[in-house]
Amino acid sequence: MAPVPDPQVVRGYLLFARVVAWITVVAGLLIVAGWQAGATDLAALFIGPRPIRLATGAGFIAGGNALLCAVSESRVARRLRWPLALLVLMLGAQSLLEHLGSLDTGLRHLPLVGRTAAFDAAMPPIVRCSRRMRRSGTWSR
Repeated sequence: MAPVPDPQVVRGYLLFARVVAWITVVAGLLIVAGWQAGATDLAALFIGPRPIRLATGAGFIAGGNALLCAVSESRVARRLRWPLALLVLMLGAQSLLEHLGSLDTGLRHLPLVGRTAAFDAAMPPIVRCSRRMRRSGTWSR
């Protein structure tokens, strides 16, 4: 027979999960608000010169909400956790395929207010360099 978990430890893990989920949701909302307001520093969460991608902000919001739904007592919330988790996976796959150059969904070309050239430089330099090398024929296939 499996040992019964300590209720105090379980409550601690649930509290930790809720705190992490809310931090993730707030970070995602700050990223989206930074994109909408045209504030590069806000969209970068003040940790770097480049803004965090809009799809990443949406993924943070969906992931945090999925975690909140997973630890919720509500039946409706428990049903929403898997679709939200699937949305996070789809945003991650879309972002990965966009970085690899295999797919352009146009998500980063959305007509947002106050958009500047800094926001359009969302592609890391190594990816831009590898694309140039592929186009110029430097890399052989």
